[in-house]
Amino acid sequence: MSKIIFVVTSNNRLGNTGRSTGLWLEELASPYFVFRSAGLTIDIASPSGGAAPIDELSLSSPWLSEEGNRFINDRAVTAQLQNTLRLDDVDANAYDSVFFVGGLGAAWDFFPSEAARSVTETIFNNSGIVSGVCHGVLGLTNARAAGRENLLKGAAVTAVSNEEERMLGVAEIVPVLPEDLLKSLGSKYSCAAPLDRHVVVDGRIMTGQNPASAAPLARAVLVGLGCS
Repeated sequence: MSKIIFVVTSNNRLGNTGRSTGLWLEELASPYFVFRSAGLTIDIASPSGGAAPIDELSLSSPWLSEEGNRFINDRAVTAQLQNTLRLDDVDANAYDSVFFVGGLGAAWDFFPSEAARSVTETIFNNSGIVSGVCHGVLGLTNARAAGRENLLKGAAVTAVSNEEERMLGVAEIVPVLPEDLLKSLGSKYSCAAPLDRHVVVDGRIMTGQNPASAAPLARAVLVGLGCS
């Protein structure tokens, strides 16, 4: 049975704005149930461990989906989110895949992150799949690979676009724009129109652009794991 670890943000503050943030629920809930339906064993980790924050905006209309409602009403699942593993303590050798969940909070604690780098490199070097959606793709950006200064150099990838950041009004707030960072690393970045689903698979590196891309990305991971 395949085993996957989700990584979610621990950061609940939107910089110095006084506003709260966290993970984006749709980007956790939809993939979670895709993997659970396929029989995967699922763990959830975060940089700090313990309770992980959910962006309040993702809990309201029109962003809250059927899967999101299902997630927040599932006591076993929400208990996992309240008791996430500390990323530094995770034995990445135990997992076949990592899935970095998005949300604005990730812009602060996914890059640069030595814990995220270590987990990504270990799973990838063990022939596993490394994946991320939206701001979660930042969790992959610090990893290195044999023969390359960066795992994502030359790789086809996507993540939240600069245009989507501007639409959200956070382009001048977040400390790093994923699109700009990926391009600076020498990645082959692509994106769809804002809010349209877009998933890019480059071997065992799999990325999604935005919340609409989360479930399709999870299904791509399943194919890669031979679990579809």
